[in-house]
Order: sequence, then structure tokens, then C-alpha cells
Amino acid sequence: MLAAALILATATLGAPEYARLDCGLRVVVLEDHTLPLVSVQLWFGAGPALEPPDAAGATAALLETLEERDATAVRLAALGGRTGRMRLPEAVCLSATLPPALLEPTLAAMATRLRPLGPGELTAAGRAEGGRGEASEGADPADLAVKRRLLAALLKDHPYVAAAREPIGKRGPIDSEALREFADRWFVPGNATLLVIGDVTPPTVMELVRQRARGLAWAEPPRRPEWRLPAAERMELPPPPNGVADGLAVAWLTAGLGQVENVALAVLMERLCNPVDGPVYRRLTAAGFGPPSWEHEAWRDAGVLILTVARPLGDPPIATSRPTMAATQPAFSHAAQIIWEEVGRAAAELPEPIEFDRARALAARRRVAAGATFEARARDLGVREVIGGDLLTATWEAGRARTLPVGALQQAARTLTTARRVIAPRLRSDRTHATTPSTPVRQLSGAEALALFRASGGDAPVPPLVPPSAVRTETHAIVPGVRATLAVVPGLSEAVVRTLVGSPAYLRDGLTTLMLTGSVGRSGAQWRDYCTFRGIELAPVTERHRQGLHGAGAAADVERLIEAHALLLRRPERGPEAVARAYERLHAWFDAPLTPAERAAAYRPLPPDAIGWQPPAYFSPLSRGEVAEKLAQLDGIAAVHVVVVGDVDTGLARAAIEAAWGDWSPPAGADAARTTADGSPAAASGVVLAARPPADLPVTTVWVPDPADVPVLVVQDTLAPPGPLDATAAGRLDLALHA
Repeated sequence: MLAAALILATATLGAPEYARLDCGLRVVVLEDHTLPLVSVQLWFGAGPALEPPDAAGATAALLETLEERDATAVRLAALGGRTGRMRLPEAVCLSATLPPALLEPTLAAMATRLRPLGPGELTAAGRAEGGRGEASEGADPADLAVKRRLLAALLKDHPYVAAAREPIGKRGPIDSEALREFADRWFVPGNATLLVIGDVTPPTVMELVRQRARGLAWAEPPRRPEWRLPAAERMELPPPPNGVADGLAVAWLTAGLGQVENVALAVLMERLCNPVDGPVYRRLTAAGFGPPSWEHEAWRDAGVLILTVARPLGDPPIATSRPTMAATQPAFSHAAQIIWEEVGRAAAELPEPIEFDRARALAARRRVAAGATFEARARDLGVREVIGGDLLTATWEAGRARTLPVGALQQAARTLTTARRVIAPRLRSDRTHATTPSTPVRQLSGAEALALFRASGGDAPVPPLVPPSAVRTETHAIVPGVRATLAVVPGLSEAVVRTLVGSPAYLRDGLTTLMLTGSVGRSGAQWRDYCTFRGIELAPVTERHRQGLHGAGAAADVERLIEAHALLLRRPERGPEAVARAYERLHAWFDAPLTPAERAAAYRPLPPDAIGWQPPAYFSPLSRGEVAEKLAQLDGIAAVHVVVVGDVDTGLARAAIEAAWGDWSPPAGADAARTTADGSPAAASGVVLAARPPADLPVTTVWVPDPADVPVLVVQDTLAPPGPLDATAAGRLDLALHA
């Protein structure tokens, strides 16, 4: 099975090409013509796990210095690239994602980061100063803090622990000689890998890299030491005296990156924690706890699986004054007991077939969704190449999840019962002490960006704003008021279906309520059951200029998504009982206090028992009668635009749209509202939303205008997820084309 998956991966992506230059730089080029984008990643095999005691913090200091050298990051942004960085325990990366026309100046910029660090740079890097945080956007500080404590205990006998012990916020000074020795050993071309992934031709890229690497000195690449994993042990971290706990977290030590066991662990977690029939979810929520959440992270030697449980809903946080969690927090001790019992039961008992199939579908869906954007896919390929040693292993995990044998599920549960394990409280004080003031990324005005673009690009032509060259687009008029846009993107791992509607009313509240009431004959809970079993995503789109339903899944799910959207929009359930349940559930959700992550992100996910995967949505506090009125507004839909994007069969997709909407007609007098379904131009503070280009893809173009009205820093959003479009959302967009 693995050999077949790798053959398929090679056929989809093209075979990677490798080279080792005279300076020692390792170059990997992988063709991926799915989108007109290129990811350029410069990796160094250095990290906190390799730092000597007298150079703690050296990796972060040197990474920031290289990122800011010659204003490289700002120049790449001015050229139209999205820049980023990543810091893992034993590797660090500086990256840029941009159109292929900008590849040459980007390689030139990356080459400057391979030059030896000068005395002035080392002196500046060694000073005590605060660095930009590495935390995920919108993450709850309490979750980040408890994760650091868990990793510090779980990896206490392994060099990986250095990553968990890095100071948050302002770091202390670093000995200049130790910093120089660390830089000379680890931040050299011989310990670096340059990956170029995307719409490129490998021979051309190899020649460009060789030209830019001329003059770089060769140095003996360092040898990474071999480390032994800590022994299996069960640990409990006591809460601090007078601490206030509002949850708990459990962490297990797992296999390293690319191991088959990690796929089985993902299926196991979906089996235990999914909101439909997961026994851990069911028992915890029945006992009054919040829904469990989990995450898994893996490196070369090992990985960490973390399961987090929120405090009992409606209960005050628990103050602690004794040394053990069990003695002071019986509620959390009960939650831990539930987890141990269900993991043990999963190891000993066979799951029901429908439960097992649901878990496999959800695990596969999670894997595909994690790489739904070009930037995320390219970053994952880079991690697997540099850390795991084989980038093509990224392509078989979703398929392996869908076909995982039940014995592998039971073995994964048995592994957790004997693995090294830590349990720790999640403290309310973490929300205030875990945050760090991070250095803001430099923001450019239109004029500044234009000036830097000209300084960086010289006379190079600006890439035109064009749709992807490999995309074949069809537009069809199905019936009056209904049209379809079908965009075939060869090789795209995820298919997206958007049913956008035009209406004289703003349908935000009605679409949000629809996620709980469902359609006639199929309740919201039944729709949730269906979506999780199929491993598909279904969510409302609630922007004023773009509203309707969003769906995502495999190419084989396109017809199901089209039919599901039509059933929900055309036949919403509006019975008194369904409206009453939706009213009570939404008001309980609205009245609950915002978490710090929700407050920072300015939105709250829907209740976990709603259809979909907690899509971002907003809801106003309405009366029961107003809830019914908002649902009734769906009858006023005046126009429908079904958009399908993916590696799909357009004939089957069009037939499904005709079957779902062929007998529909808009209400009388609805002509004036039809343009809303087409995404008519709208304006927001400091942002211009331009009309859709002639290719008729589901595109919103956003730019920052300079004083001369020259459009700079354009972001073209083709497969953006539903939700508000803000500065942080730009990092999730699937296309970044600039004009």
C-alpha cells in the first residue's frame, strides 16, 4: 500500500530532484503545477535542542537576524511574497510564497541569508531583547502554557526539552563567543537545505540556485548527535498553591514524524472525541465538562499527543491549595479517569463498524484539511523532507486513514496505555502570564511598498493578475436565477463547493440557525452525523457581500455537497420544536463568556452539536419569534450561484446542480437582489473589494491603494475559508497573485 501511494504521489507532484552544491548547500526541487505559486524554503539543521548551555536562545536570535538582514523579509513582501518562519526543536526555516515570475529575486534574497554572519550582526543578535512569538494566531494562552509544562515534563531527559524551556518574552544576553561558535557550526551552507516547491521547471531552478550560490564558502557540515528517548513513566504535575484551574491536559510520548503509528493515533482520537458517537466526548459532556480537543505534533525522534479538557460548564474555576490534582480537584480527577477507561476499552474491544468508519473518515478529512492551501501543503512537505527525511510520505496518510485496519486502532490504544504520560492542570493564571508582547511585523503603506518593490525588483515586470494557468473554467446557466461555475484544478487534494445566494436580506442569523435546525426530514443532529460519517465539511458563509453555504471534501463528495446545500437552503426545518431547540441552544451559546482566543479572533465557533466543523459565524440575541423569522428569510433567496473548485468531473457536477436546482425559480420581483450572489463590490475600512475577474472564478481581490491609486500588495482569494476577511486571514488564502 505504501509503495502504491508513493507511486501516486510521484505521478501527482512529479519526482523531486536533488543536488548538493560545491558550498555544501542541499537543494530540493519539486514540481507542483496545481496553482501558479512557488514556495521557497531555506532550512537550517539547527534548533534549541542543539544549543549548548552557554548559548541558550541562540537559534531564535540568529533566525531573527537572518530574517531582517538587508530588510530581506520586507523586500520579499514588497515583491508580492508572503513570508514566514518556523522554529522546531532541531530545525528552523525562513520561507516565502509567491508567483513564479518572482522566483529569481526571491532566490537572490534567500542567498543573502547564507552569507556568514558579521561581527556587528552577532553583537546585535547576542543582546537581550524580545523576539517575535512563535505561537499560533488565535491560540489560547492557557493552552500554550500548559503545553509547555507538559513538554518540559514529558521530555525532561531529552534535548527536545530545550524548546519547551525557551523563555517567553524578553530573553537574556548570549555569550558572544558561544553565539559565534554556534553560528559557525550550524548556520552554514553545508547544514542548510533549500526547497523550491511549486509551478517551476527543476533544471531552470537548479541553474538559478547555482548562480546565486557562487562565492559561498564550503564548511564541514556538523553531525547531529544520536539521542535516546526517555523511559516510559506516568507523571502528574501538581497545581501550584492557591492556583485557579479551569481544565486539564494529558500528553503522551508517541512515534516520530512519518511513522505509520501516527495515522492510527489520529483515527483513535477521532473515534474517542468526535461529537457524534465518541465515548470520551459523550461521557465528559454528560458529566458537565466542555468538549475535549486534541493535537498531535511529531519531530524526528518522537512526537507528542495532547488531549485537553475544559473545566465543568457552568462551574466556577477550582482553587487549589493541596499538592495533588486528585485531592484538590475531584472533578478533573473524574475526567482523567474517563479518559483512561475509554483508552483501555478501545484497546480491548472492537468498535462498531459505523463508528470505526466515521473515525477513519474524520481522520482523513483532518489530514486533507491541514493541507488545504498551497502554503500549508508546501510547508508540510518541507518539514517531512528536512525532519522526516522523505517529503513524499505526506501524500499517503489520508489514504492510510481511510483504510486503516481495526487491529491498528487497537494497537494504537494499547500503545497509549503503556507510553510515557503526563497529566497537568490548565490554569487560569496562564491566560495573563503566558502572553508575550511580540514585535509587530512591519506594516507598509502603499507608497512604501511601491518604492521597495522598485528597489527590489528593478525593471522586472510586475506579474499580471491572472487565473491559474492549469485551471479550466466553465460557466453554465442552469435555470433563470441559477448559474454554476465549475473550475477544474488538476491535482488539488480538496474539492470545494460554495452555494452563494442573493437575497434582499442579510442572512447571517438565518444561516447560523440553519446549522442547528437542519432541513425537513433531517435534523441538525442528523446532518452532523452524516457530515462526520462522510468526512465532509459543511458551514455557513456569512459575509455581507458573500453569503450562502460552504462545503469541502474529496472529489467524490462533490455531488453530495451540492445536494446537501440545496436541501438545507430550499427546505429548511421551521417547525416549532426545531425552532425552540435552536433558540435555547443559541442563547446558551450566546450568553457564555468569550474565551481569550475567541475574543482575540473576534468570532466564536458555533456550538459543537451544530452541523459542520465549528465554522466562524455571528449571531444576535433574538427572541424565539425572531429566530423563526430569520429562518423564513431563506424563502426570499433571489439568485443562486453554485461554485465547484477541485479535480472534479464537470459533467457529474453539472448534472448534480441541475438535479438539485433545476425546478427552482426565484420569487416574484427578485431581479434586483441577484447581484449579491455574484459577489458585488463592497467597501471596507482601508480595503477595496474589486469585482470578480472575467474568468468568473469565486475571487475577491483585495489591495492597499497608494496615494497614486496604484494597486500594490494584491491578494487574490480563490479558495478562502468562510468567515471575516481580515489581516490574519490573508495567511490562509490559497492564491497570492499581485498586480
